[in-house]
This record gives sequence, structure tokens and C-alpha cells, in this order.
Amino acid sequence: IALTPAQAQKSLAALVAELLARPGCDLSEAFVSLLQQFPAVDCLESPLEDSTPPGQQTEPELVKTDEQPDRHRVYHRLAETLEELGCLDEAAQAYQRSIQLQPQSVPSVVGLSRVVERSRTLEKEPSRAKDEAVAATRQASQLNGSEDSNLTPADHSPLATTREKTKDLLHLLDNLWTQKTGSPPRAQGDLLPNFLGIGAQKSGTTWLYAMLKKHPQIYLPPNQKELMFFDSEGTYNTLGIEGYKTFFKPGNSPAVKAVGEITPGYLWTSPFGAANHQFDEFRATTPKRVYQALGADLKLLVLLRNPVQRAISAYLHHLNRRRIPVGKSILDFGHKFGILHMGFYSKHLFHWMDYYPRKCFHIAIYENILKDKDAYFKDVFDFLEVNNNYQPSEPDKLYNKPFQYQATDQGISMVIDQENRTVINRTEIQALYEIYQEEIHQLEQLFNLEVSSWKSASETCKN
Repeated sequence: IALTPAQAQKSLAALVAELLARPGCDLSEAFVSLLQQFPAVDCLESPLEDSTPPGQQTEPELVKTDEQPDRHRVYHRLAETLEELGCLDEAAQAYQRSIQLQPQSVPSVVGLSRVVERSRTLEKEPSRAKDEAVAATRQASQLNGSEDSNLTPADHSPLATTREKTKDLLHLLDNLWTQKTGSPPRAQGDLLPNFLGIGAQKSGTTWLYAMLKKHPQIYLPPNQKELMFFDSEGTYNTLGIEGYKTFFKPGNSPAVKAVGEITPGYLWTSPFGAANHQFDEFRATTPKRVYQALGADLKLLVLLRNPVQRAISAYLHHLNRRRIPVGKSILDFGHKFGILHMGFYSKHLFHWMDYYPRKCFHIAIYENILKDKDAYFKDVFDFLEVNNNYQPSEPDKLYNKPFQYQATDQGISMVIDQENRTVINRTEIQALYEIYQEEIHQLEQLFNLEVSSWKSASETCKN
């Protein structure tokens, strides 16, 4: 819905009122004073007014920061308001601040792109831009009960007033939201993970488990790689957090600094496209459960593999286990078991980043690790704050015995019932690259990841 400048300013005031109503917000006099300089902030005097009949007043719904950290959303809403006001430079600043707090905030990235494009358009057509700004200013003055035919954007307009104060507002919002978010503290004596390996499936996580487990300062459950606790409703409800703790018993070794577990299904959390894919809604709240149980300082290890190759590997795995009928195309059956859905990595990472900032993630590319394992070990050990000079033994050992298949001119073939069959043809492989083309671009641009090897359908599909 298009807002007039006056309506947009009132929307900004409503946002500020919401901030003032949040528990635990220690607002300085300077902050309140600044807010009161914005036009149409009279609603600050009674921020909880609504249309509820007298005698039926209800408590306002407040966002609890310990359940859903949302600092980036404040800046996103501020950016939308500024964009409606026509303050494109300031809107861009607010969108950028939102992205800094949550680098994969899709709405903010889209908003920033939209503002940049609008700015370019206005630069190309300055006369039209000036006319539109003058018209908006006159409309605002009429809504405020005054008329001045000489108003211009450069002198008396509410837009210019807002523009002058936005940088100060952003600065004070920064101070407001750098307060403690209220993440649940760990109880004294609890031995719970301070890191998790969350995925992706079929991307080398079994190898990672074997390598990390050898480090004398790292503890992983010795007999079970995948606990599947936070993403399995049955396990979560049956075992409970007390049962989960029993997996972490490193003894009295003072050397252990990093305690964790690796369950590659944890990454698969976004309901993106769920209408077209088999998806358990319980997964969508996995990051929230992790945050509530393990706190805000958790470190998250992520291995990502070419999503086309990962999908092919997953399809062959399920085909080999006879969960997929022979002859069924990967394109027809890819909606099951997360075969295709897991490969939309950015969507799942976005979902996790509602609870954890980018600095909590160590994201590595499977294909790049194969080129230099020693560099990866040093980097990940630094991230976990353990001795980075340790060299795990047998780094080239295969830990998942691959089943037999071949890459041929026709596609991917494997022996089924003593007959060599082409199970994925080249046309289907090309279609998979088209499905993931935008996803690969998003990962490269938004996460600054080196994934150039993922862009060619000519790459050999390896298990």
C-alpha cells in the first residue's frame, strides 16, 4: 500500500513507540529528544492506544528477544518507512545496517537493490524527480493544514527534516540494539555443545566428524556421529535436554575446549517452497530450539557441496536403498527426502540467521577443502579456538564406502539387478543446474563464497 509522507512518518513514529514499549530498553534522554523532533510523533505519548473497547484492554504483544532476536528487522522497517518518504540515501543506509546484522536477510537485500535502482532512475531523470518531490512536499503540507506554493525539497519540506536527522537516529538505534539480547544463560555445571556441525548432508560431514574427533582439545560423542536431537520431534520429546546431556562426557580432561556434535540434517530448516517439497514443519523451528538450549555464543560449522552433485548423490543413495522405484526420474522424485530442497543452502542459512549472526558460522566449500585440507584444518581449529597446529591422521581416508556408479556420455549409470542402467541422463543434469542457478548466484554474492566450480554442467558428478 502506497503511503503519503505524513502517513509514512506516523508509521515511523509507531515503530519508535514499539521500541519504547520493549522491556529492558534503556533509552537515553537524547534518544527520546531526537524522536520527538520527527513530525507526527504525538502517538509516542500513548503508544499502546488501540481500538479495543473500554474495559477490554489487553496487554500488547511484545516481541521477546530471547525467543526471536530481531534487531535487523527494526532497521528493515525503518528502511521501508524512509523509502516511502522518498529518502533513498537514508533508506539504503538502513537496509545496509539490516544486512550487516543479518547478512542473508532476503527482504533487506531486495529492498536495497530496489532503492539503488530507484536512485539510478532518478539520476537519469532529475527534472521528473524534482517535480515528484515538490508534489510530495505540497501534499504533505496540505495534510498538515498549511499551504505554501514556494515549498521545495531543498528548504522547508518534512522530507528534508527527516533526511537531516536519520544518521543520528541510526546511530542511536545502534546503541539501543547493542544491549544484551536476553539469550538464555547456561546453568553452571552444564556440559553441552559449544559448537554444532549442521550440514549439509552428503557434503563430507562424516569425514569432518572423524577428523575433529581426533583432536585432543575437541570432544564429540565417540560412538554416534548424528544425534538428530533438535530436528527430530520424536527424539526431542522422548530424550529431552537432560537425556541429550548424557552424550557429552569427556571425563575430567582439562584439555577439552570445544564440545560438539555433527548432525547434517540440522541445516535443513527453511519452509521455502515447502508446498512443492516433502518437508517436516518441526524442522523449521530447529534453530529456535538450538538457541534456547545452547545459547547465543554457539559456533556453527557448515560444509556445502555443489547442490547439483549433492542432489545426485542423495538420489543415488535413496535409489540404492530402494526407497525410490527404479526408473523414476530425479526430477519427478526430487521433492522427496530433501533431495532437491536441501540444496537451497542460502534459504536454510537465512533461517538460521534469524537466531545467529554471520560471525557464528564457519562456512566452507567441500570442493575447495579437497584442494587444501591443511588450510581448512587450521582455519576451522582457529574458529573453534583450539590448537591450530594439530594435524589429523589419515585426512585422505574415505569414511563412507561409495556404491558403484559411472559418469558416462549419457549421464550417470549404475548396476541395478545385475543390469547397467542410466539412472540420470544429461538432460536431467542440465535441468538441475538450471534449478540451482539462482541459488548458486545468491551464495556467491551474499556470502562471498568461491563457488565458480559449481556453475558448469560439464563437471563430473562425484559421489
